[in-house]
Amino acid sequence: KAGLISLAPELVTLDVDAFISHGVLAVEHERNNRFEAALEYYGKAIDIYQGDYFSEELYLEWISRKRDLFRAKYIELLQKKAMLHEEMDQVDSAVAAWRRILETDPCFEAAYQNLMILYADSGQKNRALEIFQECQSILKQDLSTNPDSQTIRIYNAIKSR
Repeated sequence: KAGLISLAPELVTLDVDAFISHGVLAVEHERNNRFEAALEYYGKAIDIYQGDYFSEELYLEWISRKRDLFRAKYIELLQKKAMLHEEMDQVDSAVAAWRRILETDPCFEAAYQNLMILYADSGQKNRALEIFQECQSILKQDLSTNPDSQTIRIYNAIKSR
């Protein structure tokens, strides 16, 4: 029209819009104690995320901000999903969600902490201690730092069991 091309919103959907709306619905369902529906929407949102937004456009600032926003939202949704699985005693699903966070951000220390606790509480002390070693190694290699005091406290508590 008038030499311009546009997309008719009733005919086109954007994955970023679906990602955000599914995330909003998941949080809303969780807030209203509809946990199964919340997990379903968390899953839908998480499945839409296929990696960094416009990953081939590394130097465009406006895309970089959106990329960081979507990545942070993805990790946040995974974290909420993992915690909901934990509350529902769905250990394997919680572990899978925490692991998925680490695939996206290997230095996300809260994921290691939760994995250590989950494994220790399910009687897998050695696996919990291995998670600490994995955390320590990744943080040293990628950030030249050590685990924070909370992670060390969890490790020591598990080790002394």
